[in-house]
Amino acid sequence: MTNKKLFYIGFFTAMGCLILGGVIGASVAIFENYFPEGYIVFSYDLLYALLTLGIISLFIFFFKQLISFNNILREKRKMNEDEQGRLLEKTSFKLLYSTSFMIVVSFMWLAIAVGHYKADPPIEQYWYVTITLVFAVLSFLLTGFAQYYAVKIHNKQFPDRKYNIFSPDPQKEYFKQLDEGEKYQTYQASFSVFRKMGFVFCFALGGLLCYGSFVQFHIVPILLVGGLWLTMYIIHYRESKKQYQVS
Repeated sequence: MTNKKLFYIGFFTAMGCLILGGVIGASVAIFENYFPEGYIVFSYDLLYALLTLGIISLFIFFFKQLISFNNILREKRKMNEDEQGRLLEKTSFKLLYSTSFMIVVSFMWLAIAVGHYKADPPIEQYWYVTITLVFAVLSFLLTGFAQYYAVKIHNKQFPDRKYNIFSPDPQKEYFKQLDEGEKYQTYQASFSVFRKMGFVFCFALGGLLCYGSFVQFHIVPILLVGGLWLTMYIIHYRESKKQYQVS
């Protein structure tokens, strides 16, 4: 990574933090008289609102890609075969990954909602927690159906590289069906993810350190993030060791 890229990353990160801090500060100043306890109904209602907004946004993106996919199929006569195949592959890729994002957000929502429901909330908040749990389950089911439908579309359009979500290891089976060029692109993407996740874990631990130093110290998130970071390197070490043994 060049110094110019590092500068831009640091600059825009700092600007984003300043803008976010200003928005939060202005929101607190404006709404503190209306909501003196910092929330409307429940102490985590803002979190649930953000999760709901995230799911709705991802579903909008999913349907947008689905419409684009159908439009490309309808315009078959207006474009050559190579161009159509490239566009269909790109749109199918976005369809599959949009459902993966939805599953992560839905699972987070479901885990938080189940935790709050099992925590025996007060009677006046019980209805709110119950409704949140119902919507979380509904979101998770709809997300699973969306991914199943996206995989079905992909497999129908690309029968030579089907993705079986019910397989014990669907990623491995799918990878075996790729050609050498596609496998090389996957290797590049995987290495890029590994390298960038190192920066993500580093910044996450740094953020938790600042939070623990100036707000409130919690050891569990630090141990969790550090454990995941260490696990990533252990997995990479084991896989690299296998390659050395083969060679």
